Amino acid sequence: MMEQVLTYLAKKVFDELCTRLKEGLKADLAAQAQLLVDRLDRIEEKIDRQLALPLKAGVTFLRLGKLEEAITELVRAESADAYSSVAKLWLGVALLSDGNATAALGYIEHAILLNPFVASQIVASYDEFFPSSIMQLNSARPTQWVQQLPNEEVLGTLKSDWTTGLKTLGKELGSGFAARRSAGISAISISGKHPVICWRLGGDLSYDYDEVTSVFDMDTGRCLWSVLTKNTVLCFATLRHAILRAGTEPIQYEFRDLETGKMARLMTRDYFETVFCPATIDLQALGVFTKSNKRMMEASVAYGKTRVELRKGWRSFLRSFVDHDHDYLTLEETELLDDPFRFGPHSFRVVNQWRHAHIFYPQAGPKCGLAGTSIVARIS
Repeated sequence: MMEQVLTYLAKKVFDELCTRLKEGLKADLAAQAQLLVDRLDRIEEKIDRQLALPLKAGVTFLRLGKLEEAITELVRAESADAYSSVAKLWLGVALLSDGNATAALGYIEHAILLNPFVASQIVASYDEFFPSSIMQLNSARPTQWVQQLPNEEVLGTLKSDWTTGLKTLGKELGSGFAARRSAGISAISISGKHPVICWRLGGDLSYDYDEVTSVFDMDTGRCLWSVLTKNTVLCFATLRHAILRAGTEPIQYEFRDLETGKMARLMTRDYFETVFCPATIDLQALGVFTKSNKRMMEASVAYGKTRVELRKGWRSFLRSFVDHDHDYLTLEETELLDDPFRFGPHSFRVVNQWRHAHIFYPQAGPKCGLAGTSIVARIS
């Protein structure tokens, strides 16, 4: 099924490029080529700049109509960096311009395999490639599954050592909150082969928690792997990788193998946003991206929404000495997602069930925190 969809999407991109190339490299496509050259010029890291030189030369030759030179340089660019989806895509454009349709389609397919959104800037109708009628491609009855977080199966895939155990015990004894008993999903992506989630794991999700990335098998729901990923943000999933962005300087992007969780590649920000995903800042405007990638409520917002202030008065004043000076409630947050690579039949529901937590210490007085459970469910 995945191969069918990948071939279908590559063919749609191919057909769109054919239309644009009937009279040579049309103005809008040429403008995208020039924009790419300009961005390549702005890459600061010396190693990255050297690695990108064949790509720059190839796109420049293509704009000048020198197809033989363009193809030679773009082949070099594609060989120099196996992760350059942009080099593969523009090599496809060059080969198509030269009349080699079969080879062009192959490179376009490889580019989309690396990054499903790579062609979104040079193909204006990208969102229109996903009509509901294509659902007939998937004739098999989809399975359904549910994972509630945290659970022992998922925690069992989380790599740790003896220092992690001591740290967890210290948190539990010192805070009064049961360590690693609450969860809150911060982001999910189902734009790849398997769903990827980033989530908080801890006792008090507003203050004392670990940040975890987990991947679940698309068909069975089994947790394939989990890793601690501190100060990172989930970008999106591809057919091969879970892509995470560092939340602190220097900004880097890490590629983790979707099947094993192993680190496959690390890219600087300039290089990633030029040779892998030029549309990074525009992805939120792309329908197929927003339908398959969601960010959930921040824990700080959930904490505020589950805390209810009491009316000021002598009753609340006296209560503050023996209990909290506010009440609390629960809050349920739900998001629905559709997987663009499955064209609609495979949908997901993600739920965060936030709870404002109260603990009272005889010596230290009342303490507040944020607890929660999360659900990831494939619903169709």
